[in-house]
Amino acid sequence: MTSLLSLAVVWAALCVLIVYGSSWLLDVAWWAVTIAVLFLVCVVGLCVVIVRQPRNDTELYFRTPLVPWTPLASVLMNIFLMVSLSPYTWIRFAVWMTIGRNDTIRYGIFTCAHKLAL
Repeated sequence: MTSLLSLAVVWAALCVLIVYGSSWLLDVAWWAVTIAVLFLVCVVGLCVVIVRQPRNDTELYFRTPLVPWTPLASVLMNIFLMVSLSPYTWIRFAVWMTIGRNDTIRYGIFTCAHKLAL
């Protein structure tokens, strides 16, 4: 689990460098390229650690194909897409999540109070 969390953090840092530091990477600033290569080496190393985890070889009726490559690819792609979002999108997301959380809490309190009244 810690290797997946480490992979997510390193990949997020690399995505931030790619999205917001693309001008430095295109200008081939030595420090930006060095950091990007270092992050890529860390990502590849962590992917190798995740792939080498022991697996359950029990014969099942259905198994997800290409495990662990499919989950790794989806985690990496989703983190890249999240980093690419604008700050206004994150603000809208936070507002809607707050509204939904408050609505759920109010529903839970109402339902609990309703059941206690019965």
